[in-house]
Amino acid sequence: MKRHNDKNIKDVIDLYLKDNKKLSEGYQSVRIDEIWKERMGKMIATYTKSIQLKNGILEVSISSSPLKKELQMSKTQIISAINEELGGNIIVDVIIK
Repeated sequence: MKRHNDKNIKDVIDLYLKDNKKLSEGYQSVRIDEIWKERMGKMIATYTKSIQLKNGILEVSISSSPLKKELQMSKTQIISAINEELGGNIIVDVIIK
């Protein structure tokens, strides 16, 4: 027998995260880290020192100067790829350091 107020656990978590911005950013940061490794590949992941999400801005620290330049030229594609995986416009800009 199903109750009228039964909800999918994903919906409950999404609702909770929507109401708590700080927790939501932490959750999204973990997802972005996984997406970064998957979408960018092993080579870029090995040169990635850190990834942080702050107010819609993704800060990525890279240890290779030539790779930094290449990624800076691909900012639009990076934003699109990660937002596509996240299912929304979470990232508005990428800073490659």
